[in-house]
Amino acid sequence: MVKCKPNYKNLNEIQSFSEQRYVTVQLMEQACMNDEYLKQYCERLNYLSPPAVRISLKDMINWIDDDKSYGYAVNQGVVRFSSRLEESIPIDFNDSNLIDFNKTTANIVTYVDGVPTLGENDTYEETEGTDQGTVITRCELPVNAELIHNEAVYDYSTANMDTAHPPNTYAYIAFNKAKNYYVQPAWLKNWRDYEMKAIARAQTFKAKTDGTLVAVDLELDFNGYNWYGNTGSPLYVQIWETHKKQVKKTKYDPTTQSVIYDRDGSGNIKTETIAWPANRSDVNDTEYRYRPLAEAIWDDDKTSDWRSGAVRHPTIVFPKPLKVKKGYSYAIVLMSPLSEYKHCPCWGGWTRASTKDKYPDGDAFYSENHGGSFVRYGENTFQNNYKQAMKDPVDFAFRCHIRTVDESDTTKEEYALGNYYLYLKPIVTNPITQFKLTRRDYGETETNNKIHIRYHYSVNGRNWKTITDLTTYTVLDEPSPILFIRARLFREQNMVGGVDINANETPFIENINIDLKTQLPSEMYFRTNFINAKSTQMLQGNIWSRIYSNMIMDPNTNCTVDVIEDITPIDHFRLVALDELSDILLEYGLDVAFSEYTLLDTDVKKAEYVVNNPSILSSLKSEGIYLVPVVLDVNGTDVLYKFSFTPEGGEMVIQNPTNAKYTFGGIEFKNNVAYPILYCKYNEGLLDEQAYAEGIDYTFDYENNILSFDKVWTNKNTVSDIHSGVLSVSYNRIFLKGLTDSEIGTHLDENTTLQEEGLIMDYLKETIDITPEHIETRRVPLRCRPVDPIRSVILNPDTDNEVLHEKFDYTVDVETNELIFEVANSNGASVLSLNDKLEVVYTPNLDCESICLGFHATRTDNSKQVSISDSYIEYKT
Repeated sequence: MVKCKPNYKNLNEIQSFSEQRYVTVQLMEQACMNDEYLKQYCERLNYLSPPAVRISLKDMINWIDDDKSYGYAVNQGVVRFSSRLEESIPIDFNDSNLIDFNKTTANIVTYVDGVPTLGENDTYEETEGTDQGTVITRCELPVNAELIHNEAVYDYSTANMDTAHPPNTYAYIAFNKAKNYYVQPAWLKNWRDYEMKAIARAQTFKAKTDGTLVAVDLELDFNGYNWYGNTGSPLYVQIWETHKKQVKKTKYDPTTQSVIYDRDGSGNIKTETIAWPANRSDVNDTEYRYRPLAEAIWDDDKTSDWRSGAVRHPTIVFPKPLKVKKGYSYAIVLMSPLSEYKHCPCWGGWTRASTKDKYPDGDAFYSENHGGSFVRYGENTFQNNYKQAMKDPVDFAFRCHIRTVDESDTTKEEYALGNYYLYLKPIVTNPITQFKLTRRDYGETETNNKIHIRYHYSVNGRNWKTITDLTTYTVLDEPSPILFIRARLFREQNMVGGVDINANETPFIENINIDLKTQLPSEMYFRTNFINAKSTQMLQGNIWSRIYSNMIMDPNTNCTVDVIEDITPIDHFRLVALDELSDILLEYGLDVAFSEYTLLDTDVKKAEYVVNNPSILSSLKSEGIYLVPVVLDVNGTDVLYKFSFTPEGGEMVIQNPTNAKYTFGGIEFKNNVAYPILYCKYNEGLLDEQAYAEGIDYTFDYENNILSFDKVWTNKNTVSDIHSGVLSVSYNRIFLKGLTDSEIGTHLDENTTLQEEGLIMDYLKETIDITPEHIETRRVPLRCRPVDPIRSVILNPDTDNEVLHEKFDYTVDVETNELIFEVANSNGASVLSLNDKLEVVYTPNLDCESICLGFHATRTDNSKQVSISDSYIEYKT
């Protein structure tokens, strides 16, 4: 049998179908050639179109971000509602994940007991040795000098910075550029995984003074495009211990521009003993492989616009500062393991050929196995063919901020009086019925009853109760899916002969364990870690093309999926007081309101004017401006004015309130916000910043994207903590919200009746029913940001099937994701009518380099299940 030739011709040109003629051989042959032509053309489209690369999330347990998930369990790669009825949560202060530093006022400090590092009085008898001692990280009271910055003396002499000789080389910190870049799911879950082929850098230094190391300055550059965007990993800045190691001494030979051994007069190679970066534990113990003395995460790529080649000197502050000893050596270690060589941070330093003198109290090191072992730069450099002596840094730039005390005032070294708190992050899990707290701490012993620790709990972050019996379970009044725990540390003076003998004693907590008893959950939420599309010098541009998840849902259950971008916008909201309102009205052009408002002579009249004119608040809200509550005396009665605009119009005024609860907020976000909020900060001025905690200071409605401050008001002073200023909120942005199983699972295409898998991200079809609001505003919002231009807009596809044209029938606002129908038809009316249908086809403008999925499932019957498995994400290059 001979195949037909691919030759297309319109069949109606051979014979007219309207003439009702017989089917001829010529007609059938042409139909066969048409079919072969179309077949080969479709094959051509397949191999000429960009290939789809699939990232499989089959082994889901390695992809889930535990810190942002609750109510789930994974069994053989399938995610379901948790069936766990008991849970144990250990809190080790070496791990900061469960500590709320925004609310914690007590200190979390690391101590190194014994001889932890290479000291100035060591005899250097061993060629290698650990000398590591015991490391203790604990929560304790601050000392007096730490409470007021001016009372503390900051020593900056432990440094290697030289403005006269700026760094002449920058070393990249990323995945090893000599290896093929790839990512394992386990690496996303645990960035400390020792199997990563990542380059780490280190610099040893010797402390010039006793004190507390609270921060370091670094000289950083950025290798690649601009810093804004995703670098794969943030920059991890750690302080490690050191051990002493005897090495052969080398020196730089300027005549040959190489490194040579330093020999004595007899030709023997000299040796020296130096400080070497040391791991805390055995290298085979992967769980405790990295136990740094201090650690900070610098992720400035989400908030700054770093340009390539623009050097910066950031100050990296350690959430848990480290007590250091004069004359002892430590190591600064920098890691960014999943960043790529062309898109990563770089650490500035000096080479052997630099005119700057060598730093005498430390050396530069590098690691090719993610900190598993280190090699000193300049050591046998001439034996490593791919190393170049002139470009290898022998020192990196740094400066330590070591907090000391004024020795002339001994009271500043005393532990502070007053209440200081340790706050844990909210524990979100299955509904908790009871819990038990066990701990290792020091407070209220038989020998000292002036040292105190009190443990409190709450189910809403506002109403706290004391845990009266730490030996048994505490039963909650009602099951709660969230639990807040805090500890109050304080001491009393114990005066003997006019001297406080407790001045140098502090209560402290070394660890806490919380045992929970729970019920089956009716809600679960889990997020994957962020997933990157591969990017190399050859494969630069990618587009996300498909998202799929196999969701099996029993009756009385529901599950939706959000597509979340690895972009953290910061929204700023301006909070203004009543006495500032006239200036605001003038600034934003509300001239009529300004003229009427300025004629009012009392605050009560001004407040009543705002209440009776809610359009003022509506106008200000559109600019991100909100009026804070105020309590005024109205004829001898305290009246609370709530200035939160409501859709019904008007404002609530509470008279004679007794423990009245009010909500300041209704602060609305334009973007869809992903759980949880990353941070919420309030600034009254440049130096007056306060961090707020979710669940304790504010609540967030993720369905409607509204932030609220809940307060219980009893008198004027209760609202005095809310002043005029700027509220800044950072979060992950949701690109597509509420995807259903019919969109993201296996489904039938309505037009082709073919079975389709998942959501096609580069071809999104959206059907919109026209409502009265659309008619009034002439704006039709789209589900997500579109790529300009829109592919097609069809009015009433099932009836009129009228194709609408951009610029004639509508325009596109890509900032607000809306179609604007400002153009009227010949009758002077909008082209849209009530109950019309719009079919809009466009490509979603998802240009983020990294995305993740958030799954939210609910059930009304706890015997029913939702099963999620075999998810994947595809992208095209």
